[in-house]
Order: sequence, then C-alpha cells, then structure tokens
Amino acid sequence: MTPLPIPILATRHRRDWLIALAAGLCTVLVTAWLFGHRLQRDVQQEARESAQLSQEAIDRLLDDVNATLRQVEPLIALPCQELRARLGPVVAHNPYVRAIGVVHGQHLHCLSTFGRVAIDLPGAAPQLQQVELQLNKDPLAGAGLINLDVRRQLPGGVSVLASLDMRLLQPFLRRVVLNKLQEYGLVIDGQMFLRDRLAPTQPTVNALSVSVASARYPFGVFGQTEQAELWEYLLREEQLKLPLFLLAGALAGIVTYLALRRWRSLNGRLEQALRNQEFLPYYQPLIDSRSGRCVGAEVLMRWQPPGGALIPPDRFIPQLEENGQIAAATTLLMRQVAADLAGLSLPPDFHLSINISPCQLTDPALAADCRLLQDAVATNQGQIVLELTERVALESTGVTQETLQRLRDQGVKIAIDDFGTGHSSLAYLTELKVDYLKIDRRFVSTIRDDVPSAVLDAIIALGRQLNLVTVAEGVENERQLAYLRTRRVPLLQGYLYARPMDYPAFDRYLADHTEQPAQSESAFSYH
Repeated sequence: MTPLPIPILATRHRRDWLIALAAGLCTVLVTAWLFGHRLQRDVQQEARESAQLSQEAIDRLLDDVNATLRQVEPLIALPCQELRARLGPVVAHNPYVRAIGVVHGQHLHCLSTFGRVAIDLPGAAPQLQQVELQLNKDPLAGAGLINLDVRRQLPGGVSVLASLDMRLLQPFLRRVVLNKLQEYGLVIDGQMFLRDRLAPTQPTVNALSVSVASARYPFGVFGQTEQAELWEYLLREEQLKLPLFLLAGALAGIVTYLALRRWRSLNGRLEQALRNQEFLPYYQPLIDSRSGRCVGAEVLMRWQPPGGALIPPDRFIPQLEENGQIAAATTLLMRQVAADLAGLSLPPDFHLSINISPCQLTDPALAADCRLLQDAVATNQGQIVLELTERVALESTGVTQETLQRLRDQGVKIAIDDFGTGHSSLAYLTELKVDYLKIDRRFVSTIRDDVPSAVLDAIIALGRQLNLVTVAEGVENERQLAYLRTRRVPLLQGYLYARPMDYPAFDRYLADHTEQPAQSESAFSYH
C-alpha cells in the first residue's frame, strides 16, 4: 500500500471541516428550536395558570356580588324611592358594584343610582334562583362604558340585578398578561370583553391563546397573543441565550472534527499496520470434550504495533470491516498461519478455524487463500473451517452462494460463530449449509449448579437435530465442563484449557496435549 497523495488528504481535511461546521450549525439551530419550543410551552402554561388565578378571583368577586343580591331580596316589594334609599348603603359597601336594580320580567324599573327608570333588558329572564351574566353597554352613562350585569332570578317573575363597571375588573384580568399575552378578557354568553371593548369570541388566526372556564358561573377568562408578537418575545429571550447556543455549536463542531480526525488517524494506522505486517495470528486450542486432547485451534487476529502493547481485536476489527481492509488483513493472517503450520507436527484430523467477515464472501481471492491453509495441513488430513462472524449482516446473493459452493468443493467447512448474538437467523443454518455451530460464551456463562440453562440447551438440541458439530466457547471452570459433557457437546474452547497464544507457545502446547486417543473417544463420533 502506498501513502495517500497530498491533494486527497487536503480534500479529506476540507471535508472534515465542512462536516464539523455542519454539525455545529445543526446544533445551534436544534438547540435554539428546542429552547424556543420549551419557552413557548412555558409561556402558554404560565398564561394558563394566570388565567386560572384570574378566574378564581372573579369567582370570589361574583360570590360577594351574589351575597349582596341575596341581601336585597327582602327589599324588592318596597316603593322605588324607599328602595333606592335602602340600596345606597348596600352599593357603597361593595366597591365593584356601580348600581343595583329590580327587574320585573325584562323591564328594569328601579335603579339605586337613578331611582325609577324604564329600560327593557335584552334576552330572556334567567331560570329561578340562577345567576345570569351579561355584558352590556351602559345605557345611562352615555360614554360607551361596558357593564357586567349580574342578575339573580326570584319567584314571581322578579329579579335583582347588580351592574359592575368592567374597568374595575381590569386588575383581575391583567394577571393573564404577564408581559406575554397581548390581549385578555372575559367570555360571557357568546360575547368577549377584550380590554375596553366588546369583541368576537373567535381567537385571532395564527395566535397563541388560553381559555379557562368557571365551574360556578357562566364565564371564562381568555387570553391571546398573535404569533408574530410571541416570536418577537421569544427572539428577545433567545438573544440572551445566543452565546450559549454558539458555544454548544462550537463544542459540537470541535467534537465532530476530533472524532473524524481520530477515525481518519485510525484508518491511517491500520493502513500502515497492513504494510508493516503488524497483524499476527494467535491460536486458541480446540479441545475434545471426552478425551481432553487438543484437536484443533481457532486463529485469532491480534495487532502488535512496534514497541507497543498488544491490541485486542474489538479495538480494530470493526474498523477494518467498515473501511474495507478486513479482506487484506485476513489474507495476511492466512499466509502467516500457513507459514507457521508448515513447521509444526500436527495431530491427525487437525481442525483449523479462522474468522472471516460475511463481506469477504464476495472476495474471489478467498478460495485461493483457503487453499494455502489446506496445503499446510494436507499431510495430516486436516480440515479448514471458516467461521462467519455476526457483526455484519450477511446478504445471501448469487455471488456469496457461488463463493460458498466453491469453498465446499475444496473441502472447506463453514461455521456460524457466536450463534444467537448478532445478525444470524435460523435461515442461515439452512441457506449456508453450515457444518459447525459455535455457542457464544455468554450462553455458557449462564451455567449454574444443577440449574438447566434453557437457551443453551435449546441451541445444543438444535445443533444435534441439524447434525451440526457444536463448539462451546468461553469454558472457564469445571462446572461448565461437566454440564457440557453431560449434554454431549463435542468440542470446547476457553480459558479452562488455554488462552490465545502466539506460535511458539502453541507449538509447545501441542507437544503436551496431543496424545493419540482410542477411536471411541473421538469427539466427532457423536453429536
């Protein structure tokens, strides 16, 4: 591999900066939108709570007015002049009541302020003992003032009426404003008193509005503001937070750029590692569960930087798969393994397995690489097993099926690695015509004393029904060994026997663990 040309690197740097800039800008916009959305929701909630307080205050006011009207009930039979004299102190006692009158039918004939009058009231009389509210222009003031008439119906077609000056109710309604809602008022019987005028009850189009109705009296408190006014308020508030939004965007852009640079840097290091052949094979023995002898090994990739510590596969294998370098790394590994095995005295029927990514099944060179390994173990009638990892989903296409058939024709066996933990499905077992089923260590770790592991037992039974050789990974103690032996799992692998080791250590291990067993003890004589 040759280093990347300078123009390509410059282009990548520019692209990284553009991606980081986009990430920062998106963060600013999303943060500002979230803040505005929450602020708008808070405005509406605050306005609703304020409207609720206003409604409760007006309820209490109307309770006082209703109590005042009850005081007037015994006086309604008096002549108007005497009634007027008696009503004066009552009106003076309630600062919100401008006048109290007596109504016969729909005809107001006596008023505390003017005495005898002749005014026809609009609408129908309220039901007996009920309180009616109505907004009316004051017919006597002559200045366009708005009154709130509170009318209580009595037997005999007579009712008492208290007239409230709406200007005096403004303090109750201003609670709804809170410097946010621009318009506020009362909604009564299809009419709305909006600040100092009567208005339609329909809210303005494109406006934020709140409305709270009283449970005791026929009115509601209403508030609204046009969307443009609300956005103006939100923008004023967001301007105060703009430095925070910019800071969040800058941090997001920096983090994105550093992450991209780290990703690019790891890619560059991997390219250099391939050139320097820093990926090394480590061997973990495969053990016959009945005889305890070593009958094979799984080849595991490790990264050994010059002068550095050994890097485990989970730190670089996903990156190799993502950037398309996994095929080159696996080819390098297979060639190193072939060279190692050429100098070893392998036991008969030695099984050598090596992990491949599903994406490598589209690589036409895979069969040739496997041929190198087959030649290395041919003198001992060894078998090569390709373990399909589940980190990446396998797409069963014509190309993959053709590659698999070519491998089978060569005598290469196929295994599903870490079955049940990744992208595999039961369809894999039949579509790919696999030979081995490897049980992931997390299922083996569920083994407890005298407690069956349902999922583990199901996988073992599935392998036996499909006539597959099962291999249990992650065997770490005698309890797990006994459990798996009882369930006739033929092949085991784990720290109970050996950790992954380099070639010299594996050579010594083979010399100590390859006694020839009786034929009946072979792990492959049962499933």
